[in-house]
Amino acid sequence: MAAPTSLPGLILAIVTAACLVHYSGAAGGEAHPDKYLGINYGRLGSNLPSVDQAVSLIAHSTTIRKVKIFDADPSVLRALANTSIEVTITFPDDLIYRTGRRALNAYRWIRSNVLPFVRSGTRVASICVGNEVLINVAASGKRVPSQLVPALYNLQSALQRYDLHGIQLSTPHALNVLNPSFPPSRGTFRKDLLPYLRPLLQFLNATGAPFMVNPYPYFAYRADPRGSPLDYAAFKLRRGAGVRDNRTGLLYTNLLDAQVDTVYAAMDAIGFPNVRVVVTETGWPSGPESETGASPANAAAYNGGVVRHVRSMSGTPLRPKVPLEAYIFALFDENTKTGPESEHHYGIYRADMSVSYSIGVQTTPATPSPSSGSWCVAKADTGVPQLQAALDWACGPGKADCSAIQPGKACYVPNTVLAHSSYAFNNYYQLNGRQASDCVFGGTAIVTNTNPSYQGCAYPS
Repeated sequence: MAAPTSLPGLILAIVTAACLVHYSGAAGGEAHPDKYLGINYGRLGSNLPSVDQAVSLIAHSTTIRKVKIFDADPSVLRALANTSIEVTITFPDDLIYRTGRRALNAYRWIRSNVLPFVRSGTRVASICVGNEVLINVAASGKRVPSQLVPALYNLQSALQRYDLHGIQLSTPHALNVLNPSFPPSRGTFRKDLLPYLRPLLQFLNATGAPFMVNPYPYFAYRADPRGSPLDYAAFKLRRGAGVRDNRTGLLYTNLLDAQVDTVYAAMDAIGFPNVRVVVTETGWPSGPESETGASPANAAAYNGGVVRHVRSMSGTPLRPKVPLEAYIFALFDENTKTGPESEHHYGIYRADMSVSYSIGVQTTPATPSPSSGSWCVAKADTGVPQLQAALDWACGPGKADCSAIQPGKACYVPNTVLAHSSYAFNNYYQLNGRQASDCVFGGTAIVTNTNPSYQGCAYPS
């Protein structure tokens, strides 16, 4: 086994690196109201939009600026280059064992799957090393889990070697790494998983990376509607109502907070109170209604509740000063996922890019008209400096009417160069007769037949 460089030395190097400024991979940066909110972009569907269409949808038609994908697909990473969207990628489960055994494999993977895209302007924020690896111990034996932490150290060493400081490494877990417990303050990890979890938490504590978890209150409600009532599971409780932890006196107004705090309590119990939790997946299916609790109304209530909770930056009852970061599952309905029919209905968008239900992040109408006109919008993969120059020309010498994107006006939000450029480019395009030659802007614009208008902001055609 080719072990990572001496662990004490590497931990010291990691702690030093963790203190460095976050590597963005893109010039500039814009403050954004949803800095702790993300979306999972899965692609297990036979009828999904192209990667470019999906990235354009996120960039132009939502307030979301964090995306998590379940691989490191080059087409997605290229489409995200020079946008305001940061991405969490996934290192495959089947490479963990050999990467833990041999550091050279970590260097090769980072060099091929991360480095060229960061250099091209893709904002890689985190790498999930596998997905729910520890729940497969019983089925697959200890081979892969035993190499999880060594793989993390080897990948961290590779990131440092290529000066990719600030990209964090962790691994997502299902909630069954915990013992069944109530109330949240009694949370503990399963004894059989402690040999893997202790060294993992040592790594996370040293690097400042989060403990990643995939809680789904929907599963708890579906399994036991009486024990996990719908109003509690789906953020529907009236103000002041909730479940009180009789050990701490803390009031839980939703099941998600209770699940996250059970993880915090479990980490506290084995001496890791400073590792934060990130919810890497959570969601609720919008159908079929033949399955318990699966409906558009419940999905809107739950996911909308997550959005409001994350935006409040109020944390959880046990960690009120630590803003909750959460990635909603999922961007699209995916019709080739395995499992019950409800697995096909987690998207906040349908496969045709129409809105499944509103949760306060989509800015396009629920029933877009894809072929009723043409519009000119900014390309999502264009760098901010190029867009800013084109925007300045459109609103200046180009004589586009840019009054609607001024502060306080109808199209000011989202306040990004990408969104403002789209509005200005389209205004110029419409004023000048909708010719393809009027939608160039130095290669930063493209004609679309999908109406980019959203609530309160109309793009003329």
